Amino acid sequence: GDGGGDGGGDRDPDGSEPRGIMEWIRHISKDAEYDDVRTFVASFIVALTVRVFVLEPRYIPSLSMFPTFDVGDQLAVEKVSKLFHPPERGDVVVFRPPPALEERGYSRSDAFIKRVVAVAGDTVQISHGVVYVNGNPREEPYIQDAPAYE
Repeated sequence: GDGGGDGGGDRDPDGSEPRGIMEWIRHISKDAEYDDVRTFVASFIVALTVRVFVLEPRYIPSLSMFPTFDVGDQLAVEKVSKLFHPPERGDVVVFRPPPALEERGYSRSDAFIKRVVAVAGDTVQISHGVVYVNGNPREEPYIQDAPAYE
């Protein structure tokens, strides 16, 4: 007839049916039948929290960081240390495009992966393929070819 049974899986231990969302949440938080659901939800929340606040996967789409990183390399970008100290010369950083590049078609969701050459207050000059920071030539053993800026 009516599907039989007492619908026991949807009832609270006292036999009543959960009425509101909060009662339903309390119900599944206690029922052993929902152990796998609770494990999945907890794991999902932890993974999402780590992804948003601690560690973000990225890949290298171009040769701009070669030979340090090659096209297709995958990185795990750590997001916490920037809260405790600013970037230093030589650090590899990930950042969003500045407004000038957004005006030229880059999306706010794009991410640039670059090496810090200078920090606030430094003066940068490039002359004959040599990068100078505060008047001193910068050794760049991590680049393949000297810059050819005009």
